[in-house]
Amino acid sequence: MKLTRISLAIFILSIAFASATFAQKSTSKKAAFSKGQIDANIGIGMNMSSITNGMKAYMLPVGASIDYGISNKLSVGLNVGYGAVEMFIPNFKIRAAEATDDPSIIAPTKEQIMVIAARFAVHYNKFEKLDFYGGPILGMRYSLVSPVDAPNSVKTVFESEETEKKIAYGAFIGMRYHVFNNLGVFAELGAAHAAFQLGLNFKL
Repeated sequence: MKLTRISLAIFILSIAFASATFAQKSTSKKAAFSKGQIDANIGIGMNMSSITNGMKAYMLPVGASIDYGISNKLSVGLNVGYGAVEMFIPNFKIRAAEATDDPSIIAPTKEQIMVIAARFAVHYNKFEKLDFYGGPILGMRYSLVSPVDAPNSVKTVFESEETEKKIAYGAFIGMRYHVFNNLGVFAELGAAHAAFQLGLNFKL
């Protein structure tokens, strides 16, 4: 909970700083997305497991992405995200019970997730300030699992943290609204590291 509050505080401060920096930029009438445009997103999100299963979020997912317009309707980009949640993994539960000879022992685990992925998007470019977009995402997902709040006998079994690397793939949809010429807000569903996220958009 403490880390969650810290991450929220950092995010709020970043919004305040960005607003002070970009609020004075003038606006110009043109399409929200065009060839050669570079958009950077910085956001904070939520995983569905934290909502549906009541899992504790050690740190809300944070992410950043950058997109480059290869045409007025297409872009390519890179997405990076990180988050940490509490999980109850069956394999960990079985091994914890074996370590203590107590079948009722459950070893809650902390899973840290990092995603680095490329993405491709198609833009619905019909508005001056509003940009709808979506497309596929493909990259790598790294996870680090370790026990928390477990008896010492259980922690001994998990002296080395378990890491996993696998391909991350899927699709995402999003929306950006440019409040000013160089500053806006965005929302995305399916960002690989989070079910959805909200944040700031910077037109570079």
